Amino acid sequence: EVFVEGLVHISSLGDDYYIYYEHEHLLRGQHKHKTFRIGDVLKVRVTHVDIPKKQIDLAPISRK
Repeated sequence: EVFVEGLVHISSLGDDYYIYYEHEHLLRGQHKHKTFRIGDVLKVRVTHVDIPKKQIDLAPISRK
């Protein structure tokens, strides 16, 4: 296992329509009510690497 910090873009959460609740700092699915918060530990897969920009795109596989 490799531990990194990164950004999972909201567009990669394709299983529901997510709404951001600013006061709670969380995303909640409109239909399935799944939530995501800053600092949540997720298993992710790398979907794209841009070496010149030193950026990687991540998508969730599951929660740890």
